Amino acid sequence: MLTRARAAFLLAFLIAEHRAVVFAQIARPLLVARELTRDLGRDGVHVYTLQVGARRFVRGDVDQQSIDVRVSIYDPSGSLVFRNSASGRGTDPFQFSTRVAGEYRIVIASPVGEHGRYSIVVRRDEPIPTAPAERVDQLFSTYDTSSPGGVVLVRRGGKVLFARGYGMADLARRLPNTVDTVFNVASVSKPFTGLAVAQLESQGRLSLEDDVRKHVPELPDFGTAIKVKHLVLRQRTLNFAPGSRYTYSNTNYTLLAEIVRRIAGQSLAVWLEREVFGPAGMPRRRIRSGACRSSRPAGTVGAVQWHVRAG
Repeated sequence: MLTRARAAFLLAFLIAEHRAVVFAQIARPLLVARELTRDLGRDGVHVYTLQVGARRFVRGDVDQQSIDVRVSIYDPSGSLVFRNSASGRGTDPFQFSTRVAGEYRIVIASPVGEHGRYSIVVRRDEPIPTAPAERVDQLFSTYDTSSPGGVVLVRRGGKVLFARGYGMADLARRLPNTVDTVFNVASVSKPFTGLAVAQLESQGRLSLEDDVRKHVPELPDFGTAIKVKHLVLRQRTLNFAPGSRYTYSNTNYTLLAEIVRRIAGQSLAVWLEREVFGPAGMPRRRIRSGACRSSRPAGTVGAVQWHVRAG
């Protein structure tokens, strides 16, 4: 006899295999703007149905009140059209666009061994606009005044066809994103540091084969030469022989910034202003140095972060 628990187990297995096999007798219909709150048991699965027309845009939210859930959405043919990351508590949006009319299935599954409460609501079911700008607005409608967001820019042949901000740049100060918002690009700035080093190498002022201690002699001698091309130093001891492996690190780019400063006689920020951003005609950018030198122990060096604007 197929018990409800056994049916739920089989359903979870089939979902994991990316198959849209669900049982009509345990599915609940969803209606736009009608929120449902339910408790999901351990290894549980809830199935919802939503009747949607062709060329429609659907958006909703799952509020993970006391459980992280996996949301999977299947079209009438059983193909997966959406799956979330089940990354944590709180509200997790979902959205999808339809090609064909029919019954779409929204499957809510709990992680192994977890149980708790969640709510689900479909907020929008509307036609897909034909105008490209309106379509972009629709796709990014999730990012409103209550959430962080970003800026979308479309450029073709050197001409900006579309540029618009979505969501908030600063939730605390209620500042929205605009095309003039300055974003911290974080580690995407690393290629600029690499470019400065490459420029100095092309000028013959350093070599990638140089021992790092040639330029920063106060660094400890680890008994193995760390070359400029390596810069894999992360801690007080080496994690592995230089050049034998690679692991993500920030320390290496801090050292590169200091090497540029010592060779060029000016900070990495000044070098980039003069040698890169100025000649490239990039006036809409901001360079922020790392921690103030007064707050760092003697012998340490600083890094640089870049902020850029869209547009």
